[in-house]
Amino acid sequence: MNNIILDTNAFVYLIDYELGIKDNITIEKNVVDPKKLHEACTTAHSLYITSQTLYELFWQSMELGNVEIFAIQYDQIAKIRKKYGIGFSVLNSRDCVFDMSRFARCYKSRSLDENEWVEKKRLYEKEVLSHIIAAVYGLPLATILTNLPINFHQDFFKSLTEFIEKELDGFSSRYYDLSAATRPTNKDYDALINTILLTAWEATFELINEVLKQNGFDTIYIPDKSATSSADYITTLLKKNKQRGFSDLDEVLNNDLDNYMLGLKSRYNLNDVSVLFMRRLILRCAKEKVKLRKNDGLDYTIVSCLDVKEIKNETGIDFDKENTFLLTFDNNLYQYIKETNLMYNNAFYDGLL
Repeated sequence: MNNIILDTNAFVYLIDYELGIKDNITIEKNVVDPKKLHEACTTAHSLYITSQTLYELFWQSMELGNVEIFAIQYDQIAKIRKKYGIGFSVLNSRDCVFDMSRFARCYKSRSLDENEWVEKKRLYEKEVLSHIIAAVYGLPLATILTNLPINFHQDFFKSLTEFIEKELDGFSSRYYDLSAATRPTNKDYDALINTILLTAWEATFELINEVLKQNGFDTIYIPDKSATSSADYITTLLKKNKQRGFSDLDEVLNNDLDNYMLGLKSRYNLNDVSVLFMRRLILRCAKEKVKLRKNDGLDYTIVSCLDVKEIKNETGIDFDKENTFLLTFDNNLYQYIKETNLMYNNAFYDGLL
């Protein structure tokens, strides 16, 4: 029997089926049979959801102005445990725990401070996005610094870090302010991330261009307002000037990315699964012109809960790794677990069609 970890949408689809709601579900444009999805879940050995799913669903209910929506979803966990005789529990990341027992006590006693729970989600999300933005910015910069005699003062990176955190803090406060007449959208959040990266590169280019001019190299400019295209432009410049002392970006990625990731792992205290996700995200932004999005942060928070060693340490449960699968209907997250074979089983997904 399988252990199944449900992402947010998979959990919602299961609960909807229990409540008599039939959703239209697809994966890679293939139609999923809700009945087969329900059967796979209710005959599993154990079901799990991540703390991030609970925080996200709590927030969604708050957006709709009715915390009862989340309470109903939460209550279904206990009902499924009892009805089908299967384990159903939460996987908490080490950095962001959803205390189910405390939530139940506060809700039943009508002492629930909704803003407190939203603020926990906001702060963790801000921290994750600041780390991801810095990591995506840092790789092309590391490539340039490998080839140019530029000394960035410590104050430069300190002020840049402070700038990223300040921008995210102010914006996320508005994004999660339900009392505001108008609030930013997810598209606005994505645009902010791009603007932060763009601003970081503009400041960086000013320093780099001084050295380029002194050494007779072409200066770098940002061709448009896309932070990813500026990273792509760096790639082009490095390749064009390879004979003048620059290395090819692909070559640097192949040779130095592992060391770069080791540095990130130490700096941000990442687990092994988080490192793999971050590595893929950085490469896609640096080489494939993929734009960083707010939802990349959400995907990261789910993935960060999936390190088998830490799952065992935090819950006391010894996972059968070979028979534990992540059930997701998010295309980006699905492609990631498929590419990396992280808790992925093709036959399991085919059985849902």
